[in-house]
Amino acid sequence: MVKVQIAGIKTAKEAIQCARLGVDAIGLLVGQKHFSDDFISINTAQEIIRALPPFVDAVVITHLEDVSEIIALLDQVQPDAIQLHSYIKDEAVKTIKKRFPLIKIIRLIHVGNGGQILNNLDELKIADAYITDSLNTLTNQFGGTGLEHDYTVDAKLRKELKKPLILAGGLTVKNVKALTKLVKPYAVDSNTGTKGTNGFRDLKLVKKFTKEAKKA
Repeated sequence: MVKVQIAGIKTAKEAIQCARLGVDAIGLLVGQKHFSDDFISINTAQEIIRALPPFVDAVVITHLEDVSEIIALLDQVQPDAIQLHSYIKDEAVKTIKKRFPLIKIIRLIHVGNGGQILNNLDELKIADAYITDSLNTLTNQFGGTGLEHDYTVDAKLRKELKKPLILAGGLTVKNVKALTKLVKPYAVDSNTGTKGTNGFRDLKLVKKFTKEAKKA
């Protein structure tokens, strides 16, 4: 059964509510370089992780590129996984992995509207998993764009990469079931697609999204 990550969680209350609805992983945005209104402080991330029930993973999503900054972040937050949303060379990622062998490393692959892969895959070999997502160059958003892309590319990547693939980018309650069937990812990720007008989670959307994804 496909796993579900809800990203952009900003409070412990949100995280607990999502966990109760069957969400498998909570995405916490810490360390901002590009536009997003979902970033939280290290203290808030620590508070959320302490509140999570067993078997719900905490995933730090970061724009940080400097290895020393990333190591300092992981030392303080101690998540289950880190999602690197910046262009970091494999040698630097090796350093992070050596320092934190138990923390899973997820590398980002951007897929363009025309189906083009916007990263050099040869520079993304050090990874425990990959996440595919849309890119919004107009707003300088590296994730949480709400934009769709050519998901047939994700399906091909899922076969070629031979590591777990997390599908993201424009997923909603209306398309997640069909796209999960198409791509057959290890997990799906939602931020914008389950966000309410107040900037926090719409729990009805979270419940529906999780149900639709797991039915696929």
